[in-house]
Amino acid sequence: MSSLTYWVITLSGLAVSAALIAALLEVRRAARQVASTLSKIEPEIQPLATAMQDLVEEVRNLSKQVGHELGRVAEMTERIELIVERVGRVVGLIGSVGRVGKIVGVASGVKKGFDVFVSRLLTKNKSY
Repeated sequence: MSSLTYWVITLSGLAVSAALIAALLEVRRAARQVASTLSKIEPEIQPLATAMQDLVEEVRNLSKQVGHELGRVAEMTERIELIVERVGRVVGLIGSVGRVGKIVGVASGVKKGFDVFVSRLLTKNKSY
């Protein structure tokens, strides 16, 4: 090989080495910037994470309370339904006496309306 070929190969090797060194220096600079940014953000992340955990716990507690309250509402609705049924029976017995028949009709309508109301309320609560 001629000396010119050696010079070309040597210069090419030096150019590649210089490019690699420049690339490595740029990667190092970028890594330092990332580390600097992360060190600035890190103190803010921990309080945010703690606040998120507190919020999640509060939502859990509220969900439990809502479930408990819905159970109580369902229980009270069942009790009211039982009372309305008994009142309906009493009104039915009273309805057999002449003029009270009109009152029975109204009371029966009220009972039916309340039954529909309770039915819709229970159906609406179960969808949650």
